[in-house]
Amino acid sequence: MEYITVMFKSLAIFIIVLTGFRIMGNQAVGRLTAFDLVVVIALGALMGAPLADDSLNIYKATVAVASLVFLQRFTAYLTVKSRWFAKMAIGEPIKLIDHGKIDQKGLQHSRLTYNNLMEELRLKGITRLADVEMAFLEPEGQVSVIPIKDKQPLTHADLKEVEKK
Repeated sequence: MEYITVMFKSLAIFIIVLTGFRIMGNQAVGRLTAFDLVVVIALGALMGAPLADDSLNIYKATVAVASLVFLQRFTAYLTVKSRWFAKMAIGEPIKLIDHGKIDQKGLQHSRLTYNNLMEELRLKGITRLADVEMAFLEPEGQVSVIPIKDKQPLTHADLKEVEKK
């Protein structure tokens, strides 16, 4: 009987946390900011605690999950409404490369090594720093790269420009 109770508790908590993630939206799961990561870790802890300790009430865990989901949604709302709050909660991009030259302050601030930066560039198909107009470490942890004009992919507008000539 005890095992059946644990199975039903597991199912209930799983459904509660899954519903919470659905309410938080795809961005909270797919592109984790530091705040979202904290919420995910907390939800994981809340999910496991009632299963490991019979004295913990599943209803209290449900209230805690709902509170975290509300806090995440409220924080997401505030980041849209306030640039200051967005900067505090999410952060800002850090410039890593400017006109083909490494921004040493940005590299130090991001705590990326030269080798890590070069690996990120190679993964994006760039082998020379001179081919990069700008590169940033985004708040979600990804490196975004803007190639120099000559190395950018052709667009429909470029083709129309050629046809006019």
